[in-house]
Amino acid sequence: MNPYPTREVEITDYRYLTPLHLMRGVNAPKSRKGRDAVYILSKDFSIEWADEAKNRHIITAPRGMVTDLTSSPIHSVVSPTGPWLESAIIHDYLYVAWEQIEGYKPVKRDRQFADAMLLAGCEAADVGWLKRRIMYAAVRAGGWKPFYERDGVSFLNDDAFNAILDVTHEAKFGDGPVPDFLLKQQS
Repeated sequence: MNPYPTREVEITDYRYLTPLHLMRGVNAPKSRKGRDAVYILSKDFSIEWADEAKNRHIITAPRGMVTDLTSSPIHSVVSPTGPWLESAIIHDYLYVAWEQIEGYKPVKRDRQFADAMLLAGCEAADVGWLKRRIMYAAVRAGGWKPFYERDGVSFLNDDAFNAILDVTHEAKFGDGPVPDFLLKQQS
């Protein structure tokens, strides 16, 4: 289902509908390089928003979506986790959802909507005015490249998702049928 509005909209209400459930490979913390590790939504995560006409809409980031949490070049100001995490996950989803819509070409309005949803989600989570404005300015300034790049690794199919669940604590991350792109990001 296409989560993007067909016109410019004003977001007048934003509500979290489900808890956020994340997972990552068993040995991801000790096998990663740098500060970011790959996380995966272990259950669908949904929010609801209303437009200026009070029409309500639901957006669901699907189980199996890959995320790096709150990615920011300024982690001293905005850490990967905090009260903004849920809005960052929906923002991540809106940056890649178009990849799953056959034949869809993202337009400028789609990215503007994704960034506005980040701002609205931060406000709904009571993130302070200055911090949410810094986050919004950062995605507006630097988000164009990740938004328009199709990376092909944003969503796990059922087999890849289940392979992550099958990796045991005794196994090394990479033993067994773990998707190649996760191995590359974790080694």
